[in-house]
Amino acid sequence: MREKVAAPSNRNVRQQLQKLKKQQLIDLLVGLANDPELYPRIARSFDTSHKSFAQVIKEMRRRFSDKFPMLELDYTSLSSFQSFVDARVSDVLIVQDAEMRLKQGIALILGMSDYDFEELSEMSLETANELDPAICSAIDALPNDSVRLELLDVLKSIDTWNWADLHLEILKSLTFEMKDGLDVLSTYIETYLETETDDYEVEELEVLLRMIEKKRDS
Repeated sequence: MREKVAAPSNRNVRQQLQKLKKQQLIDLLVGLANDPELYPRIARSFDTSHKSFAQVIKEMRRRFSDKFPMLELDYTSLSSFQSFVDARVSDVLIVQDAEMRLKQGIALILGMSDYDFEELSEMSLETANELDPAICSAIDALPNDSVRLELLDVLKSIDTWNWADLHLEILKSLTFEMKDGLDVLSTYIETYLETETDDYEVEELEVLLRMIEKKRDS
């Protein structure tokens, strides 16, 4: 509670930063980069290495396992797990490169999904909702369909039940943006539709399939 009361809100920080000139912002970032704890986070925000999904997911899972080696959590570790996830969310949100922001966001959700604890369902849902704009805007900003197709391969191999809303938003973004991979996307949505029982989601998926068909015809 002391930390929350003492910490400035994101809105106040944004207002203060908007008052600074470019050189002042550069000096501020350089100064923060001298902090050995902050430097890795700042460096990751400018990462343009374009590692594969598999590499990014592996690295994220290693970061989780280094901090929480036991895959079964309990109430004593829940608070520190939440703090760790919150820090990783902050890392993802400041990544400038769209491809890396997408891959790190997906990797973070998968890193969380490795752990077993009843309270994690709600935490996973909240994290997915928080990452939704960053992930979907990254999908929209990708220059071509190669990474989008790579994302579909990842989605095929995982269970998305605990972040269903984000999953649907991802499929919407892919439907709007994809050009060369429409057949693959359509097949994925049709396969997913066969397992879906939620009436709202079924309706949304059918709308996406009609949109894909219209894009094919045009």
